[in-house]
Amino acid sequence: MAEQPEHSSSSSESPGEMRPLRNFQYQTSSFQLPSKTCQKKVDGTSSKDLKRSVSVEQELSASSNSISNINITISTAPAATLWNSNGGRGNINSLIGPRTATLTFKDLKVTVKVGGVRGASRTVISNIAGYAEPSKILGIMGPRESGKSTLLDTLAGRLTKDAVYEGEILLNGRRQQLTYGTAAYVSNDDQLVSTLTVRESVYLSALLRLPDAIPRREKMAFAECTIEDMGLTECADMRVGGSFHRSGLNAGEKRRLSIALELLMRPPIIYLDDPISGLDSASALCLMARLKWLARDGRTIIVTLRQPSSDSFELIDDLILLGRGKMVYFGEASFALEQFARTGYPCPRGHNAPEHILRTLDPAYDEVKASLSIILEPDRKEVVWVKEKTPQVVRALASSYAQSPICKRATQRRCELAKKVQIVCVQKGAVLVSNGRSANFWHQLLILSYRSILNCTRDLCYYWSRLGVSILMMIIIGSMFSGLGDSNSNVRARVACLFVVLETLMLVAVLGGSPFFYKNLKLLLRERLNPHYGAATFVVGSTVASLPFLMVMATVSGCVVYFMPGFKTSFEPFIFFVLCIFASLLAVESVMMIVSVLASSAYMVLTLGLCVQGINILVAGFFMLLDDLPKVVWRYPVSYLSFHSYALRGLIVNEFQNSTFANIETPNGEALISRVYDTTDPSKWRDFSIVLSLAFFYRFLLFCLILLYEHLEPFILAVKSRHRQKRVSSRRSLSQESLRQGDSCIPPPVASSTSCHHHVHVADSSEQRLVSGSDEAV
Repeated sequence: MAEQPEHSSSSSESPGEMRPLRNFQYQTSSFQLPSKTCQKKVDGTSSKDLKRSVSVEQELSASSNSISNINITISTAPAATLWNSNGGRGNINSLIGPRTATLTFKDLKVTVKVGGVRGASRTVISNIAGYAEPSKILGIMGPRESGKSTLLDTLAGRLTKDAVYEGEILLNGRRQQLTYGTAAYVSNDDQLVSTLTVRESVYLSALLRLPDAIPRREKMAFAECTIEDMGLTECADMRVGGSFHRSGLNAGEKRRLSIALELLMRPPIIYLDDPISGLDSASALCLMARLKWLARDGRTIIVTLRQPSSDSFELIDDLILLGRGKMVYFGEASFALEQFARTGYPCPRGHNAPEHILRTLDPAYDEVKASLSIILEPDRKEVVWVKEKTPQVVRALASSYAQSPICKRATQRRCELAKKVQIVCVQKGAVLVSNGRSANFWHQLLILSYRSILNCTRDLCYYWSRLGVSILMMIIIGSMFSGLGDSNSNVRARVACLFVVLETLMLVAVLGGSPFFYKNLKLLLRERLNPHYGAATFVVGSTVASLPFLMVMATVSGCVVYFMPGFKTSFEPFIFFVLCIFASLLAVESVMMIVSVLASSAYMVLTLGLCVQGINILVAGFFMLLDDLPKVVWRYPVSYLSFHSYALRGLIVNEFQNSTFANIETPNGEALISRVYDTTDPSKWRDFSIVLSLAFFYRFLLFCLILLYEHLEPFILAVKSRHRQKRVSSRRSLSQESLRQGDSCIPPPVASSTSCHHHVHVADSSEQRLVSGSDEAV
């Protein structure tokens, strides 16, 4: 890959400062694909995605079909821009942190406890050393379970609680933690608000995160600049889309939007966990080109990659290769194949670098090679497989790299960077300090409530479908219980009608709102990674945003069903009926949000929500009187913690208090209430207050669970990881056992005189398709 020219800095810029970002009104060179020789034909969204990328000029060499040189050209505005304005409130450079980040690390070793607190420890990665410079992309590559994500989390300071690292990590020559606004971490799962447009998502995130000292007009301009930086201008007014919205962004655009949201604080260092996973080659190339463009603006970018295309691989500056937790290479990406060839594992003709690297380091190919050695003829010559097992290959590569001149140059460069940056830090004070909380609590609460209101209004599942189903069910219930009188049987029917109305609306809330609640909680956990806002802001904002929708739902449902059975027609009982339904809806949503924190998927949220709802129905006092419930567990404390019993009692008191009936058994409403609930002083407003208090208590419990989950999440992930490793090891043992049985049944192939020491050669088009099919299966 051709070496990229360095950016020229003005004389006024200090060595430790990042080059100012362009204004959103800058002119960019158009993205031009060569017209004849290297213009790729891609279909649908991929071609559109490529057209939105940065200016990438591809030059093909005459002897290869892959891209040999990718030159990225950037047009910048020489005048004062949004970033380099001189002083004033618009000086975002002084508010968000202007310095670059140089990361050096050596002798890194991460161990994880396998058997709990007293269990044995397992080494995940060991003897890792390297550096990450500004204006460059550091790629971390390796097969599955090689330690890529662990290394990224170690460098980002996000290791789980059960993991311990040893070694030295220096940021700008000092040991310091990454605080708010100094780094961005982008995970590979795109948790976005599906109902917002791209411009709304970026703009609202800017209002949430940028300091209050920046005027709103400049925040809007900065959001537009960020949108254009990530190549999202053409789709800026398009909604993100999701599972319930067919139209929306494609996978590449969503991934770039996720990165754009983290660029708003202008972090000098960006960590990305496998950003091109799940993307087609065109979208992945477009994303990597954008990252290359961002790196040229002075940022330090560290990215993990599992299986990039050759085009994306060309855009990586420095490369760390991991195999079985060991570093087998660190240096310039263009010299990786040279080091492999020096060790005795050259890249075969017709194979690209990433494919050859992964085939050499991935232990999953050992099973493929064992299977093909039985099936295929030994005298084929096109597809080349490494003959040794993966552990032997990793040891050979690591040993060869430790004695190579590339390792010596990398070590010398790391020491030079550490000394140089340390001198600059002492002279200029270039320490990455926290920018503080981006905005005050009330401003964040206002913006978050507005975003939630937009989401609730546009989300078909949360509001409109629930409202339609609620109206339909209220019409059915009202027509079924219409025209109730004052006889003994009708009194029971009135109680049944109140119970059915209450529980039907609760079930509709559980069934219709489960995906919405789960999606909101996952969005919160993703935004808390960098943290955009606090847990208290989320809880209060979501509560405030849901109040008008719940009030409309309760009012409409009450107007439809209340008068059909012949309930009290006075104004005060009707208002209480609506308010009691409103408080119950608020409480059931609070319970469902708690369930969303505890559940691992949307289906689990629905399952657990229905279980909780079923328990609440049983202890509501309809099927069995409250005093007849078993005292242990069900009466105390379940019935007291369930809002259903208080809501149903309040509705019954509201309907039967100060009423008379045409039967001898129960002459008036007070007698009925006293016989059923064993109380001589019923108060419906007290029951309403209890329901409303329980709703807010559930919200407070939600806040506590979010904080607790953030502390317990590392242990949860560790348990899941150990369970996954046990399944993988058992699967491998079964596979090896089946291969041994196959060896005993099938005679070995005839030895070939053309086989070499390190490789077994295979060819033929049909057998090559078999090899590729085996790759996909692995």
